Amino acid sequence: MSEQSRVPAASGALPGAQTPLPEPTAHIHHHTIRRNGLLLGVCTITPARTSRPPMIMTLGILARLDPFEVQRFRLLADLLERQIIALETPGWMRPGQRLPASARQALTHGDFTEMAELMVAALDEAVPGLTEQAVSLLGYSLGASTGSAIAATLAARGTTLERITLVEPVATGRQSLVGLGLRNTADGVRNRRYLKESKQVAWAARSTPVRMVRRGWVDLGLFTWALSRGGIEKSLNSIDTSVDVKIITGERSRMAGGRATEELVEQLRSTGRSVEWDTIADSHHGLWLSLPRVAEVGRLLS
Repeated sequence: MSEQSRVPAASGALPGAQTPLPEPTAHIHHHTIRRNGLLLGVCTITPARTSRPPMIMTLGILARLDPFEVQRFRLLADLLERQIIALETPGWMRPGQRLPASARQALTHGDFTEMAELMVAALDEAVPGLTEQAVSLLGYSLGASTGSAIAATLAARGTTLERITLVEPVATGRQSLVGLGLRNTADGVRNRRYLKESKQVAWAARSTPVRMVRRGWVDLGLFTWALSRGGIEKSLNSIDTSVDVKIITGERSRMAGGRATEELVEQLRSTGRSVEWDTIADSHHGLWLSLPRVAEVGRLLS
């Protein structure tokens, strides 16, 4: 069995204290980049004080760079004293947009490389020179797959990677679509609990319904299929073993943290790579919807 550390469940207060979460002050700047006929969103979040290398963050499957999502990055930017660059997932959410045929074909094999190349191109244009310095990466859910592929892309061109953090990674091993769907449903019924925890934070932005654009279902379906192929191990194994990996899962998650994650951790450690695996107590896959639990993630990274 792989060793894990257990973090107490979120309480609605700043981890380790009884005070409410402080309202973030980090500055936000949105960029929209046109690449290969796609409009790609990039958001830079800069705290008043920075003491550590920048962190690239990638989103979950239905997330957008709207106030509800960006508030998490502002909170983490302040807690970690890092500039954060959040990258929109291309293809599914903008009217008239769809992934290139080659990227769609790659997804049928569980390969996020072409998506990663699109996202890195947008990153280079929005924040020139960023990847010439050391960076960290963090991805949640689907973002653990796109983030791992981005890390592999950056490593291949010589970017120094400080650490890769995977929060609730889904694609840790091959699984059936039926099983993936059942686990998603079982965890998803708890999401209201995590949304409620965020609503109790005085400054929190409220969630808004996701409206699927025409033809967006095709890309969304391909993302889901690609997640079922379990490609994270291949992406990480293409990166030098000197780069540390941290995995963070909910203690009660059915989407991540099971035997497939144990096997991924064991395989990565067998190559000599340093891998930490932390669990957040009494939490499911939707922990990212809770601002107090995102603060717990920040504590684990500080």
